[in-house]
Amino acid sequence: MKRVHVLTSADVNRLHELSKRHRRTYETQYADVRNLHAAHNVLVDANARWAMFQKTRIRDFEKLIVFLNQLHDALRDVYLNGRPPTLRPMPYSVRRLVERSSRTSAKIRLPNTSSLRRECA
Repeated sequence: MKRVHVLTSADVNRLHELSKRHRRTYETQYADVRNLHAAHNVLVDANARWAMFQKTRIRDFEKLIVFLNQLHDALRDVYLNGRPPTLRPMPYSVRRLVERSSRTSAKIRLPNTSSLRRECA
């Protein structure tokens, strides 16, 4: 228990400052999509929906999701392990994640299932 980090107001203020940029991205690009399209089934005509989605950028969404994952991991480490909150780097490009997973799955040999047939009753 000697090495347990107790969360301080400076830690919380630092995390709050780091989240401001991502909050701005969410409010300017994704709040309408979430509030009008995804969460509340509000009837929106096609032109308004098109305008909502035109404001969004995939790269910004990837960065937002990665930041939320980093924040979650940091807060979980504070709570469960007593570590100081540290945002660890994570890849955010979907293209890089797919390339990485395809390289990993290429090493795994899957059984040949072409000889297996499912009979219909």
